[in-house]
Amino acid sequence: MEFGKISNHCCFQKIWLHGILFVLSFCLVQTSLARYSQQEVDSMRQLLTITQDTQLVNTYLNLTQSSLVSDAEAEQYSLAAYRISDSLPYNWGKIKSSFILGHIYFYLKTYDQAIDAYQRGLKIAQQVGMSGEVLLAYGYLPNTYIKVNQLDSALYYNELYREKATELGDSGIIA
Repeated sequence: MEFGKISNHCCFQKIWLHGILFVLSFCLVQTSLARYSQQEVDSMRQLLTITQDTQLVNTYLNLTQSSLVSDAEAEQYSLAAYRISDSLPYNWGKIKSSFILGHIYFYLKTYDQAIDAYQRGLKIAQQVGMSGEVLLAYGYLPNTYIKVNQLDSALYYNELYREKATELGDSGIIA
């Protein structure tokens, strides 16, 4: 009985540490959001009418990272990036736009939508063998599942994250 308490405490301690890493990475993303000036954002918006290729996808994704666009615009740009990526096909664009949507929904506290977006990105990354993006998804999901009080799922993805990080030889990021 005492071992079970210790084991559960260690698991939650790992999730807590992983949560801190997620918050820190989220803060880093937030501080990078202001990197575009209004002129740069306007220029990127003009590019949106020119082409339907990976450059357009990347422009949409760059716009989502600007503090000068609203949450609604960022969501629309991410959805557009996903649609175009799907038509090309451009797997990296589909994964990245799914993860950005997950971040937007997480920030807006619509956690079920965040989980769906992260899961969609994870599924594509697994299908095409993009291990780094699989690791990212495994990192995003535990904290999101905690927000909806699905602790078993949080533990599950936290463990997958640890295993994938070990597999990739990324011991510096293992909590």
